[in-house]
Amino acid sequence: MKEGDKMPQPAKSAKLQLLQKNPNKKNVKELKKRAEAEERLQMKSDNIRAPEWLNETAVRAFNFLKDELLEIELITNGDIYPLAMYCYWYAEHMNLQAQAVLVQAENPEAIGNPLIKQLDTCSKNMRSFGSDLGLSPSARAKLAIKLSQDEGDDEWT
Repeated sequence: MKEGDKMPQPAKSAKLQLLQKNPNKKNVKELKKRAEAEERLQMKSDNIRAPEWLNETAVRAFNFLKDELLEIELITNGDIYPLAMYCYWYAEHMNLQAQAVLVQAENPEAIGNPLIKQLDTCSKNMRSFGSDLGLSPSARAKLAIKLSQDEGDDEWT
């Protein structure tokens, strides 16, 4: 891709385009049909519960994030497992941090900590799942930008 070339924009919700008074001048009849299809594809959010395999720390994180994400209608039943995986890695990170403190306290003269690589892995996994779920400020900013864009093509061509 050459400098200045634009990447194709991800598809924007037809319902959103209709609410924005069709800024891309699409066929309104087609947009209404697409909005109806999107509505049929919308997953429910009535059964979002932490999976039993999560530990207590992960369940607390899951319930907190579930409430926050439901408040802004950002998750559905289909997001249970990515959210659970984020919470799993969060709990692992918290556990490893506690262990790292103990290791350092037991051997203050040691250079480096053997748990750093595992902590880094947890952080990377949390960042990946968190980004998918809109959990970081930058992920939410990207979502807001996509929702507010009213120019450019809304479909892959």
